[in-house]
Amino acid sequence: MAACARRETVEETGLEVEPARIAFVVESQGPLADLHTVDLVFLAIPSVPGQEPCPSEPGLSAKFVPLNLLHELSLRPPVAGHLRSLSNRRTGQTGAYLGNLWRPRRHEDSMPVLLEFTGEQAAGEMP
Repeated sequence: MAACARRETVEETGLEVEPARIAFVVESQGPLADLHTVDLVFLAIPSVPGQEPCPSEPGLSAKFVPLNLLHELSLRPPVAGHLRSLSNRRTGQTGAYLGNLWRPRRHEDSMPVLLEFTGEQAAGEMP
């Protein structure tokens, strides 16, 4: 799974990272049986310092977003509160299972963006 996270991060954002550990697990199942996903969200360390994200597909954007602006994003699954909570933890505990966070997509939703922890996060870690 770490190799998959590494590869997908490069493909979607151009960022080279080394996944450190699983931050949390999200299982989402929509009201219809045909939509069921399990997402592993990793904490990762940049492989190359000072990288900037760049989208690799037309119509997508990749950018770092400060934690205090998470409320402005329409994340799917809706994990903004869990990301803020993860950033505020002092114990380093990770790997929480969040269960079903499925929410219907609104038509005005934009594409997801890459998030960056700032402030009290561990040095060099990003989601």
